[in-house]
Amino acid sequence: MTEPIAYLCGDFVPVSQAQISIFDRGFLWADGVFDTARTVRHKPYLLREHLQRLQLSLSYVAIDSGLTLDELESIASKLIDKNARSIPSFSDLWIRIFVTRGLVNRSANKGASRATVIMATEQINFPTYAAAYRDGLRMVTPPIREVPSCCVDPRLKTMSRMHYSLAEQYVSRVAPGALPLMLDTDDFVAQGTGANVFAVLNGELVTPPLDSALAGISRTQVFAIARERQIPCVERRLSLYDLAIAEEAFMTGTSFCLLPIAEVNGRKNSTGQVPGTITQTVLEAWGEKIGIDIAEQARQHLAHNQ
Repeated sequence: MTEPIAYLCGDFVPVSQAQISIFDRGFLWADGVFDTARTVRHKPYLLREHLQRLQLSLSYVAIDSGLTLDELESIASKLIDKNARSIPSFSDLWIRIFVTRGLVNRSANKGASRATVIMATEQINFPTYAAAYRDGLRMVTPPIREVPSCCVDPRLKTMSRMHYSLAEQYVSRVAPGALPLMLDTDDFVAQGTGANVFAVLNGELVTPPLDSALAGISRTQVFAIARERQIPCVERRLSLYDLAIAEEAFMTGTSFCLLPIAEVNGRKNSTGQVPGTITQTVLEAWGEKIGIDIAEQARQHLAHNQ
């Protein structure tokens, strides 16, 4: 199988040759930001929107990538084209873009180091969540909390993910196969580890506000679909009580788009229906917009793995 190609500071190289210094600030201190996008039918999907969010993160942390938005988009598109040739026609790619502040600069007399820009792709791991479109996700709230906005604004996609790693380790010990549902420091629902959450309460879609949750690109797609389908959709704090009485709930994220939630902390939604009617409506409308059956694409990978 052909080795995937990565982009590193101006060059396209085999992944095995994409190396950074051990003195890079991203490696030493997670001093960097990132974003991820995916392909649909091997073509970039919402890439521009993801890169615009990356640029906002870069601006907030005062890192100059040395590349314009158009240049970043061109590099990402070329990388996708190179690597899409090596995956099955029914599959797709996940593209990850990292920008660090560069090498440690110990000299006070010198300007900032040049940023390190890395892009790499992976084949989306559809088999890991294909069954969840039918059965739903099991989620558990770990004792680890989402980082409060007074420390790091949740709209910033920072490379520091230790609290998510700890949350995932905890959940894997107490409930193998479940995923973490992060709470904020006031015990309200924040998000998953890199995914937004929606609940249906009295026919209305509710999602946590951006003071505790990432401004997800997929999250914005749900708002757009809800407007088109005339489904009420609002930002409002969600408690575990709300999830317990919700008719349905789901998560949104770049790679899987939307996955229904079957239970939280061992408790099923109030109707017991998975996926729920509104969840299925949003999922089907999303698929119509991008020209694929989202759940079926994932299930195809299960068939090919047998």
